[in-house]
Amino acid sequence: MKKANKMKFSKILIIVLLTAIAVFFVAMMITYWVVGDVPEPLINGFTTVVTSELLSLMLIKRSDNRYSQDETSEPQDEAEDDNIKG
Repeated sequence: MKKANKMKFSKILIIVLLTAIAVFFVAMMITYWVVGDVPEPLINGFTTVVTSELLSLMLIKRSDNRYSQDETSEPQDEAEDDNIKG
């Protein structure tokens, strides 16, 4: 019964990252309003970290989907190519 309520770690991480993006956006808006400028290196660093995390989650998901099939079956991409060729 716990499996139905249990979220995958990657979905929790995506929720945390989206929340962090929202909080960072609000903090930068307040900083701009108070100071009149925003720290560019901080913004660049934050976007780099968030982008790399999301890309790594995407690659993990893609590899899980691609290699979770039986070893006897063809990978999804090759099977689609055979169907197109006729």
